[in-house]
Amino acid sequence: MRKVPGYNESKNGKKTTFIARPALNIHDKSSKDKKTTIGPGTHLHNIILKWIGEAPTQKCGCTSRIRKMNAWGPAGCRKHIDEIVTWLVDEANKRDWWRYIVAVPGSKYFMKRLVLLAIKKAEINLS
Repeated sequence: MRKVPGYNESKNGKKTTFIARPALNIHDKSSKDKKTTIGPGTHLHNIILKWIGEAPTQKCGCTSRIRKMNAWGPAGCRKHIDEIVTWLVDEANKRDWWRYIVAVPGSKYFMKRLVLLAIKKAEINLS
């Protein structure tokens, strides 16, 4: 377990440091080409891991979504961005991620910006 850097929540003068679960292995071990195993899904996973400190669990289905996004690639993720944002909003509701977001009314916009950032990082990896 690792501490999430830069996030401390103060309660009655005491500091609480959130602990992140170790990430699940989401990479395709059969592929030797790193560019095919690291895509928008992996980048989105890393962004969420840094932001919230939570990794996919066995029950959430996030690992299969990460793989699906990687298979779609940047262009496919742009095409399916509304679907991806819906996944994130649903997961945020289940896991109470909203406590980390400053403006909840703009939550879909915020999640969409996270997805677009992940897509941009994947495009940079491909070039």
